[in-house]
Amino acid sequence: MAKEKTDAPRGGILHFVRFGLYKRNQGRITRQVSFAVLAIVIGLASWKLYQTLSARIVPGATWLSSLNTTLEVQSAYTTATGGTLTFGFRDEATSAVQFDASATEVKAALLTINGFNDLEVVGSGTETAPWKITFNDPGNADLAELTIDGAALTGGEPYVATLSDGTNLVEAADFYSSLLAFGIGLSTFLLGVFISYRVVNLPRFADFLISVEAEMNKVSWPSQGELFRSSIVVIVVIFFLALTLFVYDVTWSSLFKAFGISPS
Repeated sequence: MAKEKTDAPRGGILHFVRFGLYKRNQGRITRQVSFAVLAIVIGLASWKLYQTLSARIVPGATWLSSLNTTLEVQSAYTTATGGTLTFGFRDEATSAVQFDASATEVKAALLTINGFNDLEVVGSGTETAPWKITFNDPGNADLAELTIDGAALTGGEPYVATLSDGTNLVEAADFYSSLLAFGIGLSTFLLGVFISYRVVNLPRFADFLISVEAEMNKVSWPSQGELFRSSIVVIVVIFFLALTLFVYDVTWSSLFKAFGISPS
């Protein structure tokens, strides 16, 4: 009779880089159940690791805090010799400002637009010294370009240009941090599953599981009818004992109260 191929490894550590099964036809149930339990535990641990790393790897992009965030900067000017103009952003517009309004007046008008919380304006609005508008809040985002309604201007036209687009390094860092945390968690899970697969095929551990399954096969398990009858007996006995204890409790409590031993 030919001996079953065991596929036993030559070295202990080398076992984990092999893919063969040790005694593949023996102890299948116990080995599969053991592998499933290990995989579930590793999966839960990997998920917890991912959640922990997502909250702690570069929270708020702290590793980018020393870098300069690029703010949105736009410029505007007019060649008009008179009249008023209004600034627009998306579907909102400011009140009318003079064609030669000061930087302070332009700033005050722009701050009336919903979402513009902090900005700086310098310049006089001429072609040689345009209004330079630096958006601080929001600033670390690529904003749409301002519009200027110059219908009330005389002798010239308004012009707007974007000098630099805002960039949000914090959002980028948070995204890559989350991606890195997910990659670490997934790699940990896959590595753990592979190690679990090899662990249940370690000769010593596999032989133990094979022995456990062999002993379980020797057990005379009760039939469905025997299991049902035994369960009924256990349930009845439990209720009987509970009723007995209840009767004893009520009886002795009544006696103690009748003789004044226990307060009523």
